[in-house]
Amino acid sequence: MTSRLPLHARASRVWLLLALPTVLAACDDGADPASRIVAPGTTAEARAARAGSIRLSIDGVPGDAAVTVSGPSGYQANLTASSSLTGLANGTYTVSAGPVNVGDAGYSPSPVYQQVSVGRNTNAQLTISYSADGTSPPPAPPSATTGSLAVNVSGLPADIAGAVSVTGANGYAVQLGATRTLGDLQAGDYAISASNISSGGVTYAPSPAGQTAFVTAGNTASVAVSFNPVDAPAPPPPSSSSLNLQIAAMYLTQSVQSLDGRVPLVAGKNAVLRVFAVANGSNSAQPTVRARFFRSGALVSTITASAGSGAVPTGINEASTGASWNVQVPASLIQPGLSVLAEVDPDNGVPESNESDNQYPSSGSAATIDVRVVPTLAVTFVPLLQSPTGQQGGISESNKEEFLATTRQLLPIAGINASVRAPYTTSYALSSNGAGWGEAISELWALRAAEGGNGTYYGVAKTNYTSGVAGIGYIGAPTAIGWDFLPSASGVMAHELGHTWGREHAPCGGVAGADASYPHAGGTIGAYGFNLTTGQVVSSDWKDLMGYCGPQWVSDYTYRGIMSFRGGSGAMMASAMVTSAAVEQPALLVWGRITTDGRMVLEPAVAIDARPVLPTRAGRYTVQGVDANGTSVFSLSFDPVALADTPAGTEQSFAFVVPVSAAAQAGLASVELRGNGRETRAAVAGAAAEAAVAAASLEGAGTGRARLRWNADKAPLVVVRDPQTGQVLSFARGGDVTVWTSRSELDLGTPGRRTRGSRAQVRR
Repeated sequence: MTSRLPLHARASRVWLLLALPTVLAACDDGADPASRIVAPGTTAEARAARAGSIRLSIDGVPGDAAVTVSGPSGYQANLTASSSLTGLANGTYTVSAGPVNVGDAGYSPSPVYQQVSVGRNTNAQLTISYSADGTSPPPAPPSATTGSLAVNVSGLPADIAGAVSVTGANGYAVQLGATRTLGDLQAGDYAISASNISSGGVTYAPSPAGQTAFVTAGNTASVAVSFNPVDAPAPPPPSSSSLNLQIAAMYLTQSVQSLDGRVPLVAGKNAVLRVFAVANGSNSAQPTVRARFFRSGALVSTITASAGSGAVPTGINEASTGASWNVQVPASLIQPGLSVLAEVDPDNGVPESNESDNQYPSSGSAATIDVRVVPTLAVTFVPLLQSPTGQQGGISESNKEEFLATTRQLLPIAGINASVRAPYTTSYALSSNGAGWGEAISELWALRAAEGGNGTYYGVAKTNYTSGVAGIGYIGAPTAIGWDFLPSASGVMAHELGHTWGREHAPCGGVAGADASYPHAGGTIGAYGFNLTTGQVVSSDWKDLMGYCGPQWVSDYTYRGIMSFRGGSGAMMASAMVTSAAVEQPALLVWGRITTDGRMVLEPAVAIDARPVLPTRAGRYTVQGVDANGTSVFSLSFDPVALADTPAGTEQSFAFVVPVSAAAQAGLASVELRGNGRETRAAVAGAAAEAAVAAASLEGAGTGRARLRWNADKAPLVVVRDPQTGQVLSFARGGDVTVWTSRSELDLGTPGRRTRGSRAQVRR
């Protein structure tokens, strides 16, 4: 996500592990660099490595700082000044900094939260800078192993602090005087107790005086303490003759919903019905709410929700689950033709001045719910083996669901059909500054075209860094790549899939190519989310997953946009599609890209048997094949697909499968690319390239790997295939490539004219 200056993060930027679900996007120059660290889990190799160290520099505060470093096996260090921590066990370490007061001045740290992975020969260096700005830092977001607790304190005058105590796991204890979110908490029960406060002759009593919250890893629990004056007479509740109950609003949500219910639902996916009953004055009533569900006008289910612990509120408060009646609705009920009718106090157990206005809608006719059938998401995971580094993406059938977790939870998806393809070897190394990523995704785009792949091809790469580019994807075309560091890889994948479904960036965190139509200032989600897993409300102030800020959820805007894209004709926004031809035929894979500086890269055309993939419409570019006499063999007009995270979509790619008979291929001399006032040409490989491939050597390179070597001066690119499945294992370059295969032999081919190809034997 960017550098170059595009992709998903500059080399100087680091990643932040956000509150569950962890939805990350890479970061460009903008706010607080060190607040965006993300550290992947420690691998078995790293655990076996030697211990490392962390050098922590603390500046800007004239007194003691308040810094805590925690890590594996219960490690904890409390620091007040710059320190070097040595002899550290391998693993992930969390660095949390809190505000301090020195004299009359308050000092706030930046960043307040960091993580760093200590492994082989790691000598990490981190910095925390305090500033006397009088502000409090934002709470530390939860990591994959810790959670947060939001304590909302209300009812006290601005100049009076409350007396709230929070105690919990591992001897945790803190005193609060006002609303605050406590971060980096170990999972477990936390006791929240509050005491009376007296000021100016008035005593304020807390409600409740005691309660318990359960904090889970990666989540933010929420509690509320309200102080009320007990020495002043309380307003009398409405009498039975004046109390009136109504339903002010109602909606169904699967992850995000606007108050007017304009976000469509996905058929066959669980949902929660939130009913906002209100009273015309303070009261102690605790009525039930009954919801009746209809399909095509016929009653199919009735569900009753009990009252919470409080009374009926006097207004809508989406931020609190206690201010609404919440009904779990099974996926079987969420189908087209759904309508819902809700009623507060259906048994008339609460005396009211008007018993006839308790239904919603007030007309008494069930409200129609917009439920849409969306296609099953087809994903082909492609483990990427980087030949220069030997690193292979850690995706498998056993862990693929971990990559899909955020997509399942946040996005308009009902079903996913995911498979893991044979590893693909790229000759490029993927760097933190973005080098190699554009080339690798261009190969993946060509691979999908060559295989006639359906659905999304998602490459999974392992990187040798924990800050920098984490993913890249095309806008409106089903190909993307992301790193394999879980759990952040799940959020990266959801972000990149958003790009493939036509979503540009939400305007937050210094993104490249922000969506000019994004409706919510600061990239917030703009509507309340709901976490169906935890049963908690997600604040409308959270940030959209298509931006670079956190904590993240999905906005109503992004949700609707993705649903609209996926629920349409199914055609890509990109300028290519698989034709209706059902059978493979002799063809040429014609592919290339346009770099950020406008340079054209035309890859060697590859002779294959495949289904055609052709432009759907004419465009600004033309690719043409000609014979030795300059006669056109084929010609295509098209627009390339743009990569996200590049300024104005200046990094673009194309890949077509052009039906060309074997006879026509035999006469092909060159392929030409023209557009935007530029042109380039690539000659078709001849006998010298075929001879070089025929002389290639293949030898074992460890378990499940083989090393291929050939004369790259004669054959710059070699197509490597599995001889049994026919799958392309690599568009190999450079004359020396390690591929992932357990075969004793491989099929090798030269681009261009159709030949019988060559077969290289493995020497084990």
